[in-house]
Amino acid sequence: MTMKFKKHVNKYRGKRTHGFGRQQGRRKTGRKHGHGLTTGWQKGQKSYMVKQKSLGFPTQKYGKKIKRSPWKFGKHGFSRPQTQVRIYRKNFINIGSLNAKLDGWVKEDLAQKSGDTYSVDLDNLNIQKILAKGSITKKVQVRVRSISEYAKEEIEKAGGKVFLIES
Repeated sequence: MTMKFKKHVNKYRGKRTHGFGRQQGRRKTGRKHGHGLTTGWQKGQKSYMVKQKSLGFPTQKYGKKIKRSPWKFGKHGFSRPQTQVRIYRKNFINIGSLNAKLDGWVKEDLAQKSGDTYSVDLDNLNIQKILAKGSITKKVQVRVRSISEYAKEEIEKAGGKVFLIES
């Protein structure tokens, strides 16, 4: 039985390397350290990349135009704008921090003090929730969108009141 070969294969029959130099020259990306610009830096071409960068040459493979800087390695991609990420995020404050910041807010006219009672609207300060870490010693009247159960108990134990804002 006779075998038919393609013209290229027939051309190199009996030759060891088939025109590719070394015997390993026809292997895939493992021999040349992978695809792309980043693999040369991480593997065997580090000195070459450092020399090219010091000379100011961006490396371009096969004459393709590079849309980003060739010296940036690693992942590059889409990230959501922070205005979109923060839509669902709630700013919160603990009752210990609330207790510490009340006097400063009175000086900045962000809260009012009448007698020994402080009154503050946390919605104007862009704070949506009160949590219960810490302790509160001052009487405070607070307007807020949401509050944890334990924080509400602690504020009322100290002689304050909580007014929830309907959203």
